[in-house]
Amino acid sequence: MDGCGVHSVLKQSCSRKQPTGLFGSCGTARETHPTSIERHMELRKTFFPLPFSCDEKGPFLDAFYLRAMLFEFETRPSNERHGMDTKEFHGVIPPVVIPLNEKKQLDLESFERSINRMIDAGVNGLFFLGSSGEVAFLTDAQRYHVLQEVVAIVNHRVPVLAGVIDMETLRVIDQCKRAKGYGVDALVATAPFYALGGPREVERHFRDIRENTDLPLFAYDLPVCVHTKLDPTMLVRLGKDGVLQGVKDSSGDDVSFRWLVLENEDAGHPLQLLTGHEVCVDGAYLGGADGSVPGLANLDPFSYVEQYKAFQAGDWTKVKELQDHLARLMFLTRVVKATVGFGAGVGAFKTALWQMGVFNTNQMREPVQALEGEDVAAIVEVLKKAGLMDADAPIRK
Repeated sequence: MDGCGVHSVLKQSCSRKQPTGLFGSCGTARETHPTSIERHMELRKTFFPLPFSCDEKGPFLDAFYLRAMLFEFETRPSNERHGMDTKEFHGVIPPVVIPLNEKKQLDLESFERSINRMIDAGVNGLFFLGSSGEVAFLTDAQRYHVLQEVVAIVNHRVPVLAGVIDMETLRVIDQCKRAKGYGVDALVATAPFYALGGPREVERHFRDIRENTDLPLFAYDLPVCVHTKLDPTMLVRLGKDGVLQGVKDSSGDDVSFRWLVLENEDAGHPLQLLTGHEVCVDGAYLGGADGSVPGLANLDPFSYVEQYKAFQAGDWTKVKELQDHLARLMFLTRVVKATVGFGAGVGAFKTALWQMGVFNTNQMREPVQALEGEDVAAIVEVLKKAGLMDADAPIRK
């Protein structure tokens, strides 16, 4: 998961009320956006005479990528499509959890419902293919399938940030080129991992990426997973040089983040700084963050949006009140007993979204198994206390 709170769950394995009328106990949607799906189906018919039945198969999806590159279908530069600069990357940008059907393939119906729900709540952008999106578990073809669907569903309503997370630089550059082909608005990359280097190699990694893409680039500080902590001074230097346009900080290191904020301000604010915290977003805003990327916003985007608006208005009492509500909601990752890591973090989020009626299942990517039994009941209890499920709502089976 992408928020620091969820990464604290990962470390175990590695070393308010929702507005009524949106989703009741059965999760009936208030509003749908059929035009995006209809539009996407027309797109498929235009580019592919074949039926769209080879779900998540590489050659088919590569064909879409090549067509997009050749015909420039929705691949105009980000600033042309949205008329925005990097200052537009601010506010609440949830890292999107990806629903699966019983066959563990992308559940497009649930995916669109969840995306539209967050956009309707007023989020400022959406981040796909991060930790919450289980990017580490996806084949390349599955990644491209996600991007293909995302660009059609979102349909320019908010900026789309895409994770281009891979082990080493050349693989990341390949992911960048493919992501641009699908029409995303910004890229998010970690430091290299597996073959670990030092600060010199990490800095060269980001400079190499910049030389091969013209999209806005965010550094993803995620030491719990990639085992490299990004240095604030280096990040600001890369920002001043135009290599980076922002940082998504999921390090959980609040001291380092505060230093990053200070150095960024001293340099004229070249970087947009986004906290990956879920439980301490109020502190990040007080310190100078430009926005947040909380995985918990998949469940309660309304409170995170309201919190950001309160922060902008200087209503710190409201900011803290909403943060306390969200911190209690985050307890749902603490009540899981059967597993740790992604199963307890992303697994708890998927289970909550399933019980709220947003997802049709709580299936996980192999080899992680879906939560069941007492863990599901414990998560439902947290949801009811937080007001995200009706008190008399039954547990979905």
